[in-house]
Amino acid sequence: MTSYRSVDEKCGYLFDGSISVLDNLPRQQTDSPSFKEQGACYCGAVTLAFDPACISRILHCHCSQCRRLSGAAFSTWVSIGRDALQVSNEDGLATFDVTPNVTRNFCKRCGTHAFSASKQHDAIRGIPAGILNSQQLVAPQGHYFVDDCVPWNRVPDDLPRYGGPSGFEPLARVNQLASGSQGAEPQLDTEPRLASVLLELKAREPIFHRPEWGTSRPQFEGMTTDDFWEIGASGQRYSRDFVLDTLEQRHATPHQDIWETRDFHCREIAPSNYLLTYTLIQGDRVTRRSTIWRHTPSDWKIVFHQGTVVEAATPSATER
Repeated sequence: MTSYRSVDEKCGYLFDGSISVLDNLPRQQTDSPSFKEQGACYCGAVTLAFDPACISRILHCHCSQCRRLSGAAFSTWVSIGRDALQVSNEDGLATFDVTPNVTRNFCKRCGTHAFSASKQHDAIRGIPAGILNSQQLVAPQGHYFVDDCVPWNRVPDDLPRYGGPSGFEPLARVNQLASGSQGAEPQLDTEPRLASVLLELKAREPIFHRPEWGTSRPQFEGMTTDDFWEIGASGQRYSRDFVLDTLEQRHATPHQDIWETRDFHCREIAPSNYLLTYTLIQGDRVTRRSTIWRHTPSDWKIVFHQGTVVEAATPSATER
């Protein structure tokens, strides 16, 4: 006799009606997928081949079902079309019906969870991100069923968060400073193909605040292009020479520099040129930052930077 856990433990990945909510998330598509091995079970008996361009969503799910089945605090899922996925040695797979709609497929030999399928949404397959050969393909777009997080696991990043009774209701962002801005914030999701670029640039921000990248004028010169300029929080425009003079004076004497960054988003705006945006918190001062980075044969160079102070939002007409 097949038994199922209670309905309140349903998976928040994309099944059991939640697909309509997730349809609003960006997705990659291609008419001619190029199949290449991208993942495998622990023993290698089962392999997965697909074109990374066919990945549609990558999500963290904190629901109790995912937690029990994975034995971890949460599961990270890669969503891809059924026809864009090739699975070797399907005879080597065992199945388990998690719910009447969802089946998980495991390697018979080592027990690795290879993928999940849904009767309701049979055109989609869910792959556990941990079995992929290259983790550079993984750029999650959000946390779901956040209300079900275990108390010993703190969600550490700045990705969008969803919860509530359905598990998919937008929650207040950790950096939502004023209720009046609700609904005004854009949904910013970095494309999976830019995951490695995002990681590299996050390690360099906030610019001029990371001593590991430089504290001297020659080092700051090496970080910036010859035509670099910036717009300060006041709206004033500053030349490269002025910025370098200011940095030289600032670093002439030891000083305390305490900051926190959140909400990183990366977009390619031209070949080898990327716009990186994020939030910088320095005590009570919060600014939105934008940096244009250029990848050169020698290293990354800063082309432009801007900082805007975040102030309390003005209530909308309906809230006055």
